[in-house]
Order: sequence, then structure tokens, then C-alpha cells
Amino acid sequence: TIQYPRVRDNRKTDRNSYKVLVVEDNEQLMDFLNENLRKEFDLFCAENGKSALQLLPVIPKPDIIISDIMMEKMDGYRFYDAIKKRASLRDIPFLFLSAKNTQAERVKGISMGAIDYIPKPFNLDELIAKINSILEMRERQINSGLESIEAEVLELFKKNRGKNKKLELFDRKCDQYGITNREKQIIKKIK
Repeated sequence: TIQYPRVRDNRKTDRNSYKVLVVEDNEQLMDFLNENLRKEFDLFCAENGKSALQLLPVIPKPDIIISDIMMEKMDGYRFYDAIKKRASLRDIPFLFLSAKNTQAERVKGISMGAIDYIPKPFNLDELIAKINSILEMRERQINSGLESIEAEVLELFKKNRGKNKKLELFDRKCDQYGITNREKQIIKKIK
């Protein structure tokens, strides 16, 4: 029997390593994924959605979640819904990896908001390439957003620099003439 939830983190932790949570109930497939994905990522595993939800508070926040759909206790769709209801987790990219391989199932998974739906059997190199592509794109988006925020803050600082110098001069003059804080407030309101 499978002894889950358990953390399989067989890689030396590196601050820059991507953290991947795999939710899969097939023990042989889980072992195969663990053996191969751990070479590329910090890997954490659970056997179903319920176990994964119990595991999430005790592991670092995953950079991506890969989940089977057909699992006992909590299937992949219900697990995905639970993830998207949690504000702290809803930004994590989500991939379905499933033997449910009809077009309707793929459309359903993507329509729910998953980044991709990978049918089983799958090509390991393709799976790794998709994970890396998704995570690199996410990182670029985050960096782009940060750069945009930094530019806005710098612009605001430049615009307010003159105002700040005037306030500093005002405060020095008030101190020089012994004006109280209450009197400063009244003067500012009169201006």
C-alpha cells in the first residue's frame, strides 16, 4: 500500500530550484516521476487531492502542481477547485496529467483554468519541457511586473522630490521660529 502523504524531496535544496507538487495515485507512475523529475526540480508528492491539501501547509509553496484526475478520496478536479479557492495558492500554475484522454475532458480541464492537460501515456522530455516553459514564463511575468512597479515608484519619487524638499524647508523654518506642531498643521491647512 502507498504510505502518503509523504514528502519526497530527494534533491539538494537550492534557493533557485523550482518546487513541483505531483499528485498521482498510481504508485509505479509516482515512482517513475519521482525518479526522473527530482533530477530537475525539488519534488513533493501526494497520492490524491485530499492528501495534497494536507501536505501543502508543511512544504514550501509549489511553483507548479501536476495532478492526475481519477483518484480516490479527492479527484483532480475537486483538488483543483480547492486550490483555486485559497487566495495563497490560486496563483500556482496547474497541469492535469490524466488517462482521461477525450477531447471533452481536455477541454474541461483547460476551461477550468489549468495551464495544460497532458494525456497519459506521455513523453517525459515533453513533460519536463512544458514544466520548464511554464515556470520560466511565470518568472518573466513576475519580473516584468516588478520592473513596472519599480518604474512607477521611481517616477512618483521624482515627482514628489520637489514637494519633499519644500516640506523639509518648511519644517526647518518652523523649528527656527519655534512654531508648534499644532501651529504647523494650521499653516498647512491655510495654504
